[in-house]
Amino acid sequence: MRRRIRSFAALSTFLVMTAAGCSGDDGGSGGGGTSGTSATGGSTTAGSSTGSPTTGSTSSDTGTSTSTTAGSSTTAGDTTGTTTGGGDVDPFRVTELYVRDPHFFADVSLLGCNDVTDLEILGMKGVNPSFNEAMTTDVDDDAGSGNPDGNLDLSFMLLFQPLDQAGSGPFDFQRADCKVPASMTVCSPRDGATVSSFNYTSMMDATCLEADPAHLTNMYSPKPNTVTGDCFSSTGDVLVLQLGDIELPLTDAQVAATYDADPADNFMTGLIVGFLSEADAAVATLPQSIQDSTGATFVADLLPGSASNCAGHDDRDDNNGTSGWWMYVDFKAERVPWTP
Repeated sequence: MRRRIRSFAALSTFLVMTAAGCSGDDGGSGGGGTSGTSATGGSTTAGSSTGSPTTGSTSSDTGTSTSTTAGSSTTAGDTTGTTTGGGDVDPFRVTELYVRDPHFFADVSLLGCNDVTDLEILGMKGVNPSFNEAMTTDVDDDAGSGNPDGNLDLSFMLLFQPLDQAGSGPFDFQRADCKVPASMTVCSPRDGATVSSFNYTSMMDATCLEADPAHLTNMYSPKPNTVTGDCFSSTGDVLVLQLGDIELPLTDAQVAATYDADPADNFMTGLIVGFLSEADAAVATLPQSIQDSTGATFVADLLPGSASNCAGHDDRDDNNGTSGWWMYVDFKAERVPWTP
């Protein structure tokens, strides 16, 4: 990661999909339960007995639609589309992002071991405040020079090819370059960005995705979104978060959100779910600014359950015998102009 925003801002951009109370009870430790997603007239299951989220066939009032499985990550640069959405690509930019579970803990100067997920005190910004500041401001360029470069500091896109609100199809998730100001932004592919590809299914008056209670810590509030209404849900696959030179893989990842209208201009009540293995978290190096402010070196150092984390509780889960953390992240997105 080359960009430095504020004390915890680089952490936020680094951990866009990851996500109190030291006495919280994480039912996910040692096994997953079933995370259910249901549609009117049928059901989809997001999760098996081990807690791995998936999406299967669903039926709704309009008939039956079946999702398929996508499974690839490529490099941006060959995306086709139009400059205003529609056509080949319907582009949506993530505008709000909130890690809900697990939370991040670090030793903070004057505060000791503290939940830094929503921290905003004495000029310090935790993960969620920094996420949302980075998505609306241009503080620094990619080289970390401290000078604005004309692009918002953090932009993620969902690119539907195109969006079918009565059926199914593919979409990509990737970093992008989006011009300032945020209210008038135009986005384009980010050079060298990793593209995570999914298939999705639209549902009517359904529950598209919800958290598995076995993965959640009771004391964390608010809880992750439950995606209902006219909405879409993706298949389970790998979502790679590329930030600087670091790639953070979330396995069995799913993305879902509620449509605001037909055609949709906004995705409301969005939810992203994915599993971060303890092994991957243990080798993902934090930016130097975060190391300096927290004393943590790797992502795992900030997650309860890691031997190097200061919290007194364990948020780790099990996914088919693999130790790690199920990450739940709420989001909203809006349609923006897209220049391929």
